[in-house]
Amino acid sequence: GNQSTIKVIEGMAKGELTSNFETFVNVMCQQFYVGALLALMMTVAGFMRAFATNGRNKHGRVDENGFISCIAIATALCLITLSSVLVGTMLPFAFEMVGIEAANAGPTVQVLMDILGV
Repeated sequence: GNQSTIKVIEGMAKGELTSNFETFVNVMCQQFYVGALLALMMTVAGFMRAFATNGRNKHGRVDENGFISCIAIATALCLITLSSVLVGTMLPFAFEMVGIEAANAGPTVQVLMDILGV
């Protein structure tokens, strides 16, 4: 989320991005794509890690409860990653539109994602 925020703030500071609806939609679409790829990688890696440590019972067979837990962990990683990128992209635009310095979006997205991620 913070990387997306920084990318938007940097674009605004350089004058490459303006806070209008068309720019907002374009940047959100670009960052959604990036977020989806990142979320996919995190989901696969998270599932593999969770399954490697908790996916089998003591006899080496796939444990149904452990497998369901691995799916839940992977789903949570996917949702948190994607929402972080989208919130991080959106906040600088929202702040700029209401007259708040867009640079304040960096710390704000960290706090929001800490709250939402828990």
